[in-house]
Amino acid sequence: MPTRFNNPEQAPGVALKRIPLRKAAVLFIATVCLCLCGLLYLQLEQSRRHDLSLAQVASSNLTRAMAQQAEDTFMKADLVLTSLVDWIQVDGFGQDMRPRLQQTFARRMLALDQLHGILLFDQKGQWVVTSFENLPRGTGVADREYFKYHQQNVSSVAHIGPAIRSRENGEWIIPVSKRVNDTYGHVVGDHCLAEVARALKSCCHRKADLAVRYGGEEFAVLLPDTDIHGAMTIAEQIRRSVIDKNITHTGSPNGYVTVSLGCYSFVPSGRDSMDVFVERADAALYQAKHSGRNRVATLSMAGGGEALMRSDR
Repeated sequence: MPTRFNNPEQAPGVALKRIPLRKAAVLFIATVCLCLCGLLYLQLEQSRRHDLSLAQVASSNLTRAMAQQAEDTFMKADLVLTSLVDWIQVDGFGQDMRPRLQQTFARRMLALDQLHGILLFDQKGQWVVTSFENLPRGTGVADREYFKYHQQNVSSVAHIGPAIRSRENGEWIIPVSKRVNDTYGHVVGDHCLAEVARALKSCCHRKADLAVRYGGEEFAVLLPDTDIHGAMTIAEQIRRSVIDKNITHTGSPNGYVTVSLGCYSFVPSGRDSMDVFVERADAALYQAKHSGRNRVATLSMAGGGEALMRSDR
């Protein structure tokens, strides 16, 4: 006869309900599918976060690279403008100087292909000299923001204006401009350069030392078998020698002519590039001017600049 088994843990009078096998299988499969969907979602979410993180890093690196490129371009443009402005302020931009200025502008354009053009305007905003073969046609730039800025500010610091469209070809450009103060003219400028040249020559004591005029208002001093500390010592002597000459310059904060000097030193290897050598020396000179002028600055192989503070204060 049938026998009924009693579960001691089951309350009296309560019968067990068994789930049909088909329903149990469906429930099991549904549970497995939900787990798989959950795992897939977690995997997709993790992959999305990883891709987003990589995109953020790439975007940040691209932003920094573009910012660094823009900063380097502005620094090079400022260096080019500074040397040209110093030259023009000494030699002027009269009719006899304009062909030479045009050729110099064109050469500087070839050396820095990021530049759209180099242009010199008069006090009314009319073109005087440009890096192009022919002067642009039109009413000038008296209405441009950068021209108005220099009319209202006598600072010699480079001005970076908002982006504008070129009236020549419609391209977007960022104007980087500097003010030119042609105070004394050509004759006085030649006298000033001659006095500075004498100061340089007086500080070059060895036969192998060479001081030459480099460009319109710049000089180069070559010191063989001299490390960076020796170069800085000679540069400081030159700076002091120029100050001691007390050459009048009303446009200077001190009232007299001062010089900025950039030093770069390297050990020749036989594979050296003179272009790189000049570029690094120019970068050191820019560091000296950017730090306040009337000082000596050095450039290490790593590219870091170090300014030597003025000793006349």
